Amino acid sequence: MKKTRAISFAIMFSLMLFLWLLLSGFGLEEFIAGSAAALIVSVITSGHFSFDRTHPKRFLWLLAYVPYYIWAEILAHLEVIYLIFTGKIEPGIVEIDNTHQSDFGTTALANSITMTPGTLALETIPGKLYIHWLRMKKDKKQISSGFEKFLLKVWP
Repeated sequence: MKKTRAISFAIMFSLMLFLWLLLSGFGLEEFIAGSAAALIVSVITSGHFSFDRTHPKRFLWLLAYVPYYIWAEILAHLEVIYLIFTGKIEPGIVEIDNTHQSDFGTTALANSITMTPGTLALETIPGKLYIHWLRMKKDKKQISSGFEKFLLKVWP
């Protein structure tokens, strides 16, 4: 068990340091600050992640999710701009099924929905999400289906 935790810690530290350096630069000061930040984050979070033989595939799905999320964000912004100019706002609250078994998957889905303009995750309960939608559509699964296609492969 200790070996697994050490591996999780090492992977988390490496990923956090790499991300820090990628976003801030590769100077000595950035490396020192990034190491300190990565150490703090890894100590706090490494126990919540398990890295097993399926991890590389799940990580690739997470990387594939990023461009999809950015595209969904752009489309949502354009839709909200359209709604503002046309005044065709039909707000409402919908209940959608949540098929994630993990808390991380549920949280990632709720945050993805909330981050896109025009939607807001109001509540999560086991098996359900309640979403405020700026423009109600007949297919309420449309809110989450694209995100779930990726997130279920990352956090089942």
